[in-house]
Amino acid sequence: MNPIKFIITISILIFFSLNSNSQERINVKKKVFKVTEEGYSDAWKNVKKGNFLFYQHRPASYREAIPYYKNAIDYNSENAELNLLIAICYLRSDPKSEALVYVQKAFDENEDVHPMVGFFFARALHYNLKFVEAIDEYNTYKESLSPNKLKEQTPIIDKYIAECEFGSKLKKKTARVIIDNLGSNINSEYDDYGSILSADGSSMVFTSRRGAKGDLVNLIDNKYFEDIYSSNLVNDTWEEAVNIGKPVNSDWNDAVVGLSEDGQKLIFYRGREREGDLYSATLQGNTWKNIHDLTHKLNKRKSQESAISFNADGTTAYIVSDIDQDSYGGKDIYYTMLDENGKNWSKPVNIGDVINSEYHEASVYITPDEKTIYFSSKGHNSMGGYDIFVSDYKYDSWTTPRNLGLPINSPDDDLFMSILMNGRDAYYSTIRKEGLGGFDIYHAILLGPEKPLQLSNEDELIASIAIPVEESFIEESMQIQYTRMTIVKGTVSDFNTGKPLESSIELVDNKSGKLIKKTNSNINSGSYLISLPSGKDYGFSVNADG
Repeated sequence: MNPIKFIITISILIFFSLNSNSQERINVKKKVFKVTEEGYSDAWKNVKKGNFLFYQHRPASYREAIPYYKNAIDYNSENAELNLLIAICYLRSDPKSEALVYVQKAFDENEDVHPMVGFFFARALHYNLKFVEAIDEYNTYKESLSPNKLKEQTPIIDKYIAECEFGSKLKKKTARVIIDNLGSNINSEYDDYGSILSADGSSMVFTSRRGAKGDLVNLIDNKYFEDIYSSNLVNDTWEEAVNIGKPVNSDWNDAVVGLSEDGQKLIFYRGREREGDLYSATLQGNTWKNIHDLTHKLNKRKSQESAISFNADGTTAYIVSDIDQDSYGGKDIYYTMLDENGKNWSKPVNIGDVINSEYHEASVYITPDEKTIYFSSKGHNSMGGYDIFVSDYKYDSWTTPRNLGLPINSPDDDLFMSILMNGRDAYYSTIRKEGLGGFDIYHAILLGPEKPLQLSNEDELIASIAIPVEESFIEESMQIQYTRMTIVKGTVSDFNTGKPLESSIELVDNKSGKLIKKTNSNINSGSYLISLPSGKDYGFSVNADG
């Protein structure tokens, strides 16, 4: 199961576990709904079409029911049941924040419209960052429950209350960051996520469910299966993303999980509903070739590895897996090391309970120097869904994870954070009301701790980004601990003809004589890119046939 569908499944199961305690159907009654003869017939047809989809209880059917219900509500906007149905559809699809206006209307019209209306009201407030009000509604809902239902639902509701308490603290001081949607050249009306960039930030690969000609549709959520897309940054603008095609993309799910620093090697997940493995591909010219199954290297039997991140020399991999061994809860983050021969990976080791929580962890990104890790989790001090956290490796242990806070995180799912080597530019995926649809990919510029400013117009600019308060709940999270890296890039060409050459490039630590890195230039362009820790003396050799 890939990460996005894993998220959808978890959220729907939570709703079903609550709804199982209340079997009352939400009925829009004809006599109450009808207010005038004019328009009634068409409006009622829309109610019935919406109901048909709603009671299929699938993510896709909730989303598809919304336009029918909204057509009907144009006829009678005061109907409590219809407003509640629309609210629930949004809460079970996206954007969830849209639910508030409808559940508020339902609640105002009839507080007894449904036994769980208070719960849905609390959820909508939660998704709209109204944390204090949401806590009140969660507690009011708990007070309405019978002893048996209270015992069953308390763990879930208390988790939501804790998220609101964390969110309320995070809301008091927003992170100093500038966030931009990457726009229609990258994002679409469908889910787009999992962006990974080359070390210099000039190329990107990501996963999309926008579909291409002949693509199949997943019957569970009625979305196209995943495909991998790529784009290049030209004159500070991302080119229109293109499907990288076969042999990487297949008829089933194909999702990017890793990319080498030079953008020449791709690690991707391929699978169906409940099975899948990791594969690698190499960019030869402009075409991805040499597909290799990593089953016997990184994939472990009876487990699913849904995300991976490598250190600078590719000898240590950090993976998200549902391996049962030493798990702290659901999917955890593990690390595995490549042997000296560069052929076999060690048995995965759980990174520990400082990083992994009793809840699910999702995406992972390790900085090349392995001193900072970014990951998404439903645990720790999440304000709701998956939040992005950061931890630094100090004194042989990981520091307590820090929530990156608002506006990077939200009460919805925030995933797949990756950082460029400058430690300033980040890319991640989230669902926002202003987005193009579903998950979108965003660019975040991490501004770091606030510094004294000299010009008044600069004061006004920064004041619009971050609200200064005394409490320092997340300030440290923007202080990126990063070993300075140097990017070496160039082109190998024939001295006589000037034509690009494919060549083998080796870098050696002159002090130790150890081979640090080995890579190949692109067969078509002759280009290469390597990142290295600064402050060392390196030897550099280039070898080509002929």
